[in-house]
Amino acid sequence: MCKEVWIGGLNPQAARQGQERQHALGEGCSDRPVGFPFAPSQAYARKNRTAKANATSQGAARIQLPMRHPQSMFRGAPARRGSTGFAIPKHLPKVIWRYETKRPIYGSPALDRKGSLYFGSLDGYFYSLNRQGILRWRRALGDRIYSSPAITERGIAVGADNDRVFLLSADRGAEIWSFPLGPCTNGAGAGLGPGPEKVRCDADSSVAVAPDGTLYLGGDALYALTPQGRLKWRFAINGHARSSPAVGHDGAIFIGSQGGAVYAVTPDGQLRWEFKAKFDFDSSPAITPDYTVITGCDNGYLYALSGQDGKVKWTLATRGPIASSPAVGPDGTIYVGSDDKQLYAIQKNGRLKWRFAAKGPIRSSPTVDPAGTVVFGSQDDRLYAVNSGGRLLWSLPLGGDVDSSVTVGPDSTLFVGADDGYLYVLR
Repeated sequence: MCKEVWIGGLNPQAARQGQERQHALGEGCSDRPVGFPFAPSQAYARKNRTAKANATSQGAARIQLPMRHPQSMFRGAPARRGSTGFAIPKHLPKVIWRYETKRPIYGSPALDRKGSLYFGSLDGYFYSLNRQGILRWRRALGDRIYSSPAITERGIAVGADNDRVFLLSADRGAEIWSFPLGPCTNGAGAGLGPGPEKVRCDADSSVAVAPDGTLYLGGDALYALTPQGRLKWRFAINGHARSSPAVGHDGAIFIGSQGGAVYAVTPDGQLRWEFKAKFDFDSSPAITPDYTVITGCDNGYLYALSGQDGKVKWTLATRGPIASSPAVGPDGTIYVGSDDKQLYAIQKNGRLKWRFAAKGPIRSSPTVDPAGTVVFGSQDDRLYAVNSGGRLLWSLPLGGDVDSSVTVGPDSTLFVGADDGYLYVLR
């Protein structure tokens, strides 16, 4: 029988019913706190006076949340711009509930139109929670999960460090298919050891779902898979790809590698161009509306490359490696974090607008809302929000480094993982 530690918001009867359901379905769990269900803001309540709550199988009230633009994949869309249609809180939010796994949560959670959350942990499990923070299901994938999930029409796509990408059913977490990367032996390419920089075939890259349903991800190569999990093509790259691919308006795919290169590949798997540097490209590219590819490098430079031919439009130097993936604001401003503890805001022409200093390296990828408000995490164990002018709006300490990127949902609800093993939900 599952045991849950409730920190508020749901009554013991609802907790017991949720536990009994998990036990009946054979769903594993461990002692972990969950908490308060979502409550709509007064403004939302005024606009939705006729909305009614439906009883869930746990006996709690289900609050119908407006899901205009759910976060269906890492950085929000195939262009990986890191923008959201929901407003980031302007005032300090509170933790309304948190959910514990046994290891750090590195990837960013995905949020579907029903309010269900999907995320992986370095404990090797992939989780789905409902909007009250109750476990819907979890699935052991066999190794650490650095990858952020992508929601497809057929299921949830996510990679793991056992050299495989999986498609899981959204309702029960059943494996629909899995695809092996490689062939690779243990430690192929870079030597044995834990983490995405050590094993070449680890599926640390997050899947991009193209408009035609094709799934793209990196590992020891750039892969294109059909929605049914069959290989369309495999494009060889130099080194491991921790970077997640981005897809342009013409179907071209862009990805960085730890072999010191950024690749542009056509939809049929042919090289369009290659840009080389002497350091790793772990940052995932973002594609701007004018078809510029923005990506960071371990040499501390942010590069703006032409999507057509790969020529350098401009560069901006920071004082540390850039593992953070850039975000593109509604006015074209580009935001990116660096290991030098700074968040940078850069104009479309590459000129620096402002810098904001955190107290630790910034490997979390910033998220920007329609007003230009930016939220991001840092390895100083804090979550930050700054306005479009670079002024601090608030910062909130969490229980560990925040390398996960923030997903923004309805009513300015924030979802983010941390190295203490908790998924935090704030509003």
